[in-house]
Amino acid sequence: MRIFIFFILILVTASANDLRMSMTSEFVDFTPTAPALDYELLANPQEPWPLEKVQAYAQKISQREDMIYGYGGTKFNFQLLVQHLNAKEMESWVDSKGLVKIKPELLQEAVVHRWSSENPEACWIRILKMPDGESKNALLLIAVEKWAQKDYKMAHQKVAELPKGSLQQRAFAVMAAVEFLNDPIAKKLNLKNSALSSNKDRLVLSAIPKIYIDKPQALESWIETLDQDSLKQYSYYAWFSLWGIKDAEGAIKWLQKNSKHDFHVDCEKGLLYGWSQSTPQKAADYFSQLDSTQGYERENQYIASSLEKAIGLKALDWAEKLKNETFKSQAISVILSEAYDQEPDQVFKKLQSLEITSNNGMELYSLAQKMALRDRKQLTAWIDKTENFSIKQMLISCLITAWTQDSPTEAFDYLKKMEEGSGRSRALVDFYSNWLSINFKTAISHLSKNLIKEEKRQVLQDLLPSYIAQGSGNMEKLTAALSTPEEKEILQQLIASN
Repeated sequence: MRIFIFFILILVTASANDLRMSMTSEFVDFTPTAPALDYELLANPQEPWPLEKVQAYAQKISQREDMIYGYGGTKFNFQLLVQHLNAKEMESWVDSKGLVKIKPELLQEAVVHRWSSENPEACWIRILKMPDGESKNALLLIAVEKWAQKDYKMAHQKVAELPKGSLQQRAFAVMAAVEFLNDPIAKKLNLKNSALSSNKDRLVLSAIPKIYIDKPQALESWIETLDQDSLKQYSYYAWFSLWGIKDAEGAIKWLQKNSKHDFHVDCEKGLLYGWSQSTPQKAADYFSQLDSTQGYERENQYIASSLEKAIGLKALDWAEKLKNETFKSQAISVILSEAYDQEPDQVFKKLQSLEITSNNGMELYSLAQKMALRDRKQLTAWIDKTENFSIKQMLISCLITAWTQDSPTEAFDYLKKMEEGSGRSRALVDFYSNWLSINFKTAISHLSKNLIKEEKRQVLQDLLPSYIAQGSGNMEKLTAALSTPEEKEILQQLIASN
């Protein structure tokens, strides 16, 4: 379900800026899920760049894939980058697996997206010259989609010329999807195409904004004809998210009139999300007055986040009046965490007067992570004033994890000063677990020289299961590194007990 909701949120967020967006697959492809590598990528996007500069940026984007951007962000940045290529360079980059080491197929796809939008025939001819294989097929399907959006009749002709078989069937399925998205009401039967079954959910959700814009009066009946309750559920959510952006009062009247509707809750949740994007204060007031909000945790988070963006820490006035204690702590946590980016000192002051409960404290994990990276003095002060043991452990874990990244010896000095019973044993395990993953040789040497026997036993006892799970090579590495008779004895005892 998370995947569908995530897609809906992307869809609706884009709609908030422009309800008359394009509903081709390009909408999804160009929606960022991570920030651009550099604002230079966004400025003058079609300005020609020297090829060396484009290549250098391609390497940077590729290398940051795992650490920062993830799959979606890398895809988005590559699509920005190829805007700076000229036609000749695009032709040479279509078969570009050697240009980058990580996710090279995303760079190829980005080139084909752009080139097939501008000159589909030239792009098609170039792809056909590539060696046969799944990579070639994937690029051909992208080219089919872009060409069909530009000239459906010509694209159909080219697909008909492909050898009969699996690839041609997949290409015709792509064309059926494009035809459906061009007119989802008239071409709804295209969803019956078995080749579209794996993509059916995305197609339906992509159709919602187009129908909402073009024929809003037909949307409810269109949703009701869908053959799966799950599709109806996500579609109602998407519809009311859009309605909440444009006309929340009209959506509320519908909800009041249809209080017994099978998907009333999904509609109301969608309304709250969309409304929180356009008028967060009104959405917050409406949410506060609802009789039942069981299962509305996600909506509570959206409202708190949007309200903080609108009015900063004043959003706490709303959060602190929520009747549901779980929602109250969740909303406060969201607001403080997001406000910390702009108002760190004010947030820290607020923490001094905030009553920290077990539930509330765990919700503040993201704030603790930010504070660990930005101001460790503030975080250590927060730790010192916190009495709840589980919360204190969470805060210490955030502190030690961040500290170990840049100064493990300082982190260890902090741990040495901790009193027994204050979470020190757990913190030592976290500390060495992190350091061993960064610099195994240095960390294991430090463990050997600085811990007493029982501390070594505790740390190794907690770490051993993961080393065993990782295979014999890692166990051999650990065994070889523990050189003293005492350490070998501890390890043998622990292995025997596992």
